[in-house]
This record gives sequence, structure tokens and C-alpha cells, in this order.
Amino acid sequence: MREVPLAVSSDDYFLLVTRLMSYKRVDIAVRAFNKLGLRLKIVGAGPEMANLRSFSQPNVEFLGAVSETTLEECYAGCRAFVYPGIEDFGIVMVEAQAHGKPVVACSGGGASEIVADGSTGVLFDDQTPDALIQAIKRLDSTELDPVRIRNHAMQFDESRFKERIVGFVEEKWEEHRARSHVGSQGETVKLQEP
Repeated sequence: MREVPLAVSSDDYFLLVTRLMSYKRVDIAVRAFNKLGLRLKIVGAGPEMANLRSFSQPNVEFLGAVSETTLEECYAGCRAFVYPGIEDFGIVMVEAQAHGKPVVACSGGGASEIVADGSTGVLFDDQTPDALIQAIKRLDSTELDPVRIRNHAMQFDESRFKERIVGFVEEKWEEHRARSHVGSQGETVKLQEP
């Protein structure tokens, strides 16, 4: 995770960044924002673009593929980031949090590890427009600190990840050594349990 400027202000729009594939469930966000009437900017391209545009209202804007500079500006300017899909890990949620932006995400998959509900964003359980709408309403009544959000995102920084992996391996190696005794020829001899 590279260092990005902490956004100090926001425009009045929500942001979704993803490949427009059916399993990403962008349709949930479009339907929710159609009902809410709030602005939603969608960054990304894919085979679902025409379908999603066919039922979106004017408050939903499709930006397609954008440059890295434009993407950074979108993150910095959004009110919050929306993620209705379920993925093992969603790096875009971390990128939004690195800008100090809260994330509204479906609690399945990696989102429950990336988003601290009520602290760095809001999670919702059901992949439905109504569940997303309720989460956005809950976001409005939740006080969130951009600095805390950014600090939370930094736990996913590459150097911290490497430190944690090395620490884990060293800890497990020491546990293994404590349970075993290495003989003079390098063979491992299990110690007898009392």
C-alpha cells in the first residue's frame, strides 16, 4: 500500500470501483441509489455496462476505465466507498480507506476483515438493495474519523504484511523447536510427554 494524501473534504457522491461483471453485484448498488436519489460514481468497465445503464437513473454515473490520476481524485472526493460484492479480498476497499474514506460493504468474504463495522465503515449482511440502503442510512448516523480509517488501512501495507508473516513463521518455528529436540546428527527426536 503506497502512501496517499488523506482527503480532507468530500464531494456529495459515493464511489464504486470494480470490473462490471454480474457476480460483482453492481446491480444492487445501482438499484439502491436509484431509490435513494444520491449520487453514485462507478469506475470500471465490463460486459454488464449496457445492462446496468439500462435501468440506472441520472444520479448514477458510469465513468468507465479511468487513469490512475482520475481514480485517485475519485477516491479523494467521495463521501464513502460502496462495495456490494463478495470477494476473498477487495483491495479497492483498502485503497478507499487509505484515503480516509469509510466503506459500506456486504459482510461476506474479505470485507469483514477489511471493514471494522461502525469504526471504518458499515457492513450489511444481505446482498439486496434494501440492505444497502439501510447501511447507507446507518453510515449517516455513524461518526467516523478519517485518520482512524486511514490507520486501519495501513495494517494491509506490504511491509507490515511481511513483518507479520515473518513473525508468524518465527513463532511457529520456536514452538516446533520447544516441542522437539534436534539430535547431534540433525535428526529430530520427539520428547516424551510426561
